[in-house]
Amino acid sequence: MKKESIKISSSLFILFSLTAFVIVSFLYLFLNSKNHYSSKGRKVYAIEQLYINENYNKDDPYLTKASGFKNLIVGPVISNFDPYLGSFDAPIKIIVYSDFTCKYCFEQEKIIKNILKKYKDKLRFIWKDYPESDLNSLSFKASLAARCAQEQDKFWEFHDALYTSMIVDENEIYEISRNLKLDHDLFETCFEEKKPLPLILSNIEEANAIGIIGVPAVYINDKEFIGSVSEDDFSLIIDSMLKNE
Repeated sequence: MKKESIKISSSLFILFSLTAFVIVSFLYLFLNSKNHYSSKGRKVYAIEQLYINENYNKDDPYLTKASGFKNLIVGPVISNFDPYLGSFDAPIKIIVYSDFTCKYCFEQEKIIKNILKKYKDKLRFIWKDYPESDLNSLSFKASLAARCAQEQDKFWEFHDALYTSMIVDENEIYEISRNLKLDHDLFETCFEEKKPLPLILSNIEEANAIGIIGVPAVYINDKEFIGSVSEDDFSLIIDSMLKNE
């Protein structure tokens, strides 16, 4: 009886430690980026939901095998660090890890936007950056630029312009900025100094931790879906989830 009690307490302690580890990691990210990404009218930055692997390393109270998020999480980290469309308090969240140089990602998002119109306040679509790992690639620069536009509350406008133009060089990034009438000095400083880097690297680390190997990678709450998800498939899945609420 005594031994069983100790075992349960140890498991709870380790689960709590894992949760605290992820929260502290994101708190560090927040403290290093909040000066650039706080904006009026938005909720305070916070982690809302963590899909923790409760079975991870329970027999190792010292957590000697823990490395970043690897093996700690089993689904996307839901927070308002990342841009979203739809209702903030929606029960169903569609999370997409994406790349601005991926035409298939754009096609998937067109479907998601149709689904948003259908389900309205029942859905929230969350963007996650998963560009190429090379910081000098056009893919990564596009992510940086969109996050800099987020600083001026223009993420989705910049997002749409990046996809519709399918940029081929960095000059087009600045052209989009001018077309959207962003504060040029603010945008240029943000982009040249790579101020959104912690946010993007955090998304990449998260994606790698849950085993994503390509884009678009779609999650509906904590459920992963491989390949393109059709409008009919989205409807079936969402209807099922809403029934089970």
